[in-house]
Amino acid sequence: MKVKELKELIEGMDDDGEVYINMQYGCCSDTLEMKVIDSDQYSSKEAWILVAAVPGYKSCIQAGRTKEADKKYWEKLNPAKI
Repeated sequence: MKVKELKELIEGMDDDGEVYINMQYGCCSDTLEMKVIDSDQYSSKEAWILVAAVPGYKSCIQAGRTKEADKKYWEKLNPAKI
């Protein structure tokens, strides 16, 4: 998302309004609200927003296992595409 797009999105909002960052998962339009834990601006061209880890990615070991389980799932579902 470009800064211009973000500004257009929040234009007219109250200063105490809320901005939510969500991640879609699963089916049926389920989403997880991402918790912002830090943000910073590096320059006039770059900023970042750090969000809390999603389930399955809270540690290096857990993330590795989640990625491996995902890979096995997709290979089993459609081995020709992997």
